[in-house]
Amino acid sequence: MSVRHLARIVRGIETATAPRNVPAAGYESSYNSLIQTHLPQLAAVEVILYDEQRKIVSTTPRLYQLAAVAALNRILTTEL
Repeated sequence: MSVRHLARIVRGIETATAPRNVPAAGYESSYNSLIQTHLPQLAAVEVILYDEQRKIVSTTPRLYQLAAVAALNRILTTEL
């Protein structure tokens, strides 16, 4: 996935807007945060693969493991 598309998704979630409706100026902050901080950190701990030159992100098995742990934690900490 391109970092540009990911930034639109992030900004869309933040603003409750469909990613295709997020204007270019609207996702620049998310894009910059992703490329300067978040993606390099996630790649360093092997949660994602990040091609800095092509600005492409892909998942690793570790991402799915962490997602499963987060879901289990949510279930265990939700009051019934």
